[in-house]
Amino acid sequence: MLLKMKKQLGNPDILRKWVKGFEYCGIKFYKPPDSFVYIACTGTGRVSNLRIKNRDFSATFPYAICGLTELVSLHIYNWPRLHGPIPPCIHKLVNLSLLVITETSLSDSLLVFPKIPI
Repeated sequence: MLLKMKKQLGNPDILRKWVKGFEYCGIKFYKPPDSFVYIACTGTGRVSNLRIKNRDFSATFPYAICGLTELVSLHIYNWPRLHGPIPPCIHKLVNLSLLVITETSLSDSLLVFPKIPI
């Protein structure tokens, strides 16, 4: 899914090391001065946390994020050229408990997530 996401984002320079067979878990990809992409994974190697900060390229919200079925938290900070709608499939990420999206140009609002029984 990460390679699909990279393609949907237009193969940005900061993700050039994302290639088949590369170990992504626990690695922070930097682009000076303070842009980064960080990925944390479950014990089985599935993406559980994705953080993207201070991106400087234009892109639409990648639908491939919806394929990260073990995603627990998604943080997108200061990406003013991220535009378009938030894909409705994000509601299908049943493990997603923390969603932070700030300083973007997304044109859609997020629908209310259904309450999860305790």
